[in-house]
Amino acid sequence: MPAEPPAVGAAAAHVRATLDGVFTTVAQVRDATARCLDDVRRAGRAPARADLAALRPLLISHLGPLVCGLGFIAAPGLLADAAWYMEWWQTGPAGRPSQLLRDLNPESSVLYDYTDWEWFTGPRSGAEKTVCGPYVDYLCSDEYVLTLSAPVRAAGSSRASRPPTCSPGRSRTRSSRRCGRSPRPRSSSTPPAA
Repeated sequence: MPAEPPAVGAAAAHVRATLDGVFTTVAQVRDATARCLDDVRRAGRAPARADLAALRPLLISHLGPLVCGLGFIAAPGLLADAAWYMEWWQTGPAGRPSQLLRDLNPESSVLYDYTDWEWFTGPRSGAEKTVCGPYVDYLCSDEYVLTLSAPVRAAGSSRASRPPTCSPGRSRTRSSRRCGRSPRPRSSSTPPAA
């Protein structure tokens, strides 16, 4: 078998470094979310949407040319005041941050059911890192993206991202500009460390 051309190795190293950088951001969001949820539980109450608003400065600060969306997606039943919830921010059409608002009413016929998406099921099933795509995200950003996610573990729970505990911290990354293109959507999950 012929040796791998140096350009292939360099491209693969660039893609890995880019993804590692985005996963560093995902880890920062994951850790901040876990601290927020732990603080609320230590105060003797269940978390609510207003508690997650504390994440907004962190989320918005990471939006830019590479990261077009970032947030925390609550497992159904996690919050006291919302059956389903997304503290999700993205770059709007004018380049300004905007909160993604979807119909999350479980009684609605148009509920945005995120619990079957691979970026949610990967962390829920125990994957430490999940990468979905690249794909055109017609439901949120209308961009060609990769979605990276990781579980949030709060209050010492080993059941992170499984209802009713927590769900993934997540980042949507513009893939065509930095990571290259792929002919079809793919998903990859990293199992939990032993």
